Amino acid sequence: DYNATSTGSNITVTDRFRSDTKFGPVYTKYRKMIVLAMFEDHYLAIPLFTHNGNGLAYKSRPDEFIGIKDHRARAEEGLLQQQSRHEPLVTEAINSGIHLFDVKSTAHVTYALSRKYDLPVILEGQLTKSSINRLIRLFNQFAPTELKDRQGKVIH
Repeated sequence: DYNATSTGSNITVTDRFRSDTKFGPVYTKYRKMIVLAMFEDHYLAIPLFTHNGNGLAYKSRPDEFIGIKDHRARAEEGLLQQQSRHEPLVTEAINSGIHLFDVKSTAHVTYALSRKYDLPVILEGQLTKSSINRLIRLFNQFAPTELKDRQGKVIH
C-alpha cells in the first residue's frame, strides 16, 4: 500500500506501476513492510526495498538500512551479505506461498510510514522477537529527542 508521486526519469509513461492523476503521475506498487508499532486506528511500519536488486550499493547512507535474512534460504540460494553495519534481521515464520526474500532486501529504518488499518494488506510472516527488538532499538536511535538545527544545535 505504498504510493508516491513520481518525478524520477526512470519511470516511463508506459510503466505498469504508473497512474496519471489530477495531482500528476503517481507510482504505485505493493511494498513489504515490517510493523513497528500499533495504535488505535493506525500502525507505523518500516518499508523494505531491494533497490532494483542493487541493495545498498548506491546508497549514500547505508546505515539507515538493515538487511533481512529469510530463515528458509539455503546456502546455495544465495548468501546474505551484510550490507550495513547492522546485523540483519531474521524471519521466524513465513506463510506458505510467499516467495523467498531477495538477499538484497533491506528495511529503511528512517523511512517509517503511518498506515490506517482499513488499507488492504497481506500478512506474510514475522521476524524473530530478538530481530523486532533490535529494529525498535535501532529506530529509536535515529528518532529525534529534541528539536535541532542543521548543525545539530538544540533549538529552544
